[in-house]
Amino acid sequence: MEAIQTAAEAKLAEIDKNTSLSDDEKAAAKAEVAKAAIEAVEAIQKATTQEAVNAAQAKGEAAIKAVNPVGKEKALAAIKVIKDAKLAEIDKNTTLSVEEKAAAKTAVEKAYNEAVEAIQKAATQEAVNDAEAKGEAAIKAVNPFGKKDVNEAKAAVEAAAAEKIASIKANPNLSAEEKAKAIVEVERLKQEALTAIDKARTKAELEKVLRTFLYQLDQKSLVYDRPTFNIEAYIQASITGVVKVEVGKAITQADIIAKLNLPESVTVISVDLPDINTLGRTFAKVTLRLPDGTEVTVFVPVEVVESFKEDKQQNNTQEDSKPKVVPSNNSEQPTVTQTEDVKENPSNTSQESKASNQKVLPNTGTGNEISIFGSVAMTVLASLGLVATSKKKEEE
Repeated sequence: MEAIQTAAEAKLAEIDKNTSLSDDEKAAAKAEVAKAAIEAVEAIQKATTQEAVNAAQAKGEAAIKAVNPVGKEKALAAIKVIKDAKLAEIDKNTTLSVEEKAAAKTAVEKAYNEAVEAIQKAATQEAVNDAEAKGEAAIKAVNPFGKKDVNEAKAAVEAAAAEKIASIKANPNLSAEEKAKAIVEVERLKQEALTAIDKARTKAELEKVLRTFLYQLDQKSLVYDRPTFNIEAYIQASITGVVKVEVGKAITQADIIAKLNLPESVTVISVDLPDINTLGRTFAKVTLRLPDGTEVTVFVPVEVVESFKEDKQQNNTQEDSKPKVVPSNNSEQPTVTQTEDVKENPSNTSQESKASNQKVLPNTGTGNEISIFGSVAMTVLASLGLVATSKKKEEE
């Protein structure tokens, strides 16, 4: 019976330390422990053999340890606090009509009821905590906005676009063709923003549309097509020499990879080693994965030479002149010319890739602030709680 008492005391201490339980839940759990302990003691006292005593003791200990109360009352109370706070927030929102407030409150009540149901059905404390967290997130996600917010957002877009177009027209550094092209781009961005505003379903989405539009206007300083950057061709051109191997002797994937000057963000997927039983120039096929997930193929030249004499042996990865040709992806045969001046720093060249296929609008503002943040746009952004920052523009 001493073992039963020890098990009961340990379980009672565990219940007292459980911060997820309310006082009522703790009391109920302790009552279960006491019941299990009493039943175990009675069974032990009634036992007539040692085997029966041992069985009663084991059964009693198991019953006590099985008391694992799940705290739900605190979780339910926390959810209610979140709900009440959100309802009060909706009531104070002066941009909402009566109908819009009613719709928002309905959404809050729906999220609250779903959370309560999930908590009540939870069988473990972990499930309760998860249901509580999801319920709180769902309630807080109800951020209604009214027609007033939509109209103000559209007005901000129109004002910012008009100001940008005016600055483009006044820019003496642009030709008539460049101005026309830039204005078309502004109009395109404006229409995209207005459409996105109509599709917005939350205030967060509305704010994101505005921030994106204002950022695009500020960043696009001139409309023109920049040259594309072919990273596959760059990696191919940056191969450092030839892998030289004696006929019939083995080469490793490491020998091939050592010739690649790869950025850290590029991963080697596979290396197909060539046949080294025939004299002459051949290629190892290397498949790479780029940072965006795209797979490309490059070819590392391998020179198969006759066996060296013992006194003139060289390392099989000795540096050599760069290949005059490399295989294309389609034929896997040499087609791309390489020269010695292609050994440029990947970090420098990668900066060119960031400019690939981008279009920009004239940077017509002066000073350190974004010109499009005129009085109308700033007033609307302030009312929506937006904080926008911009890069300093270059002096023309």
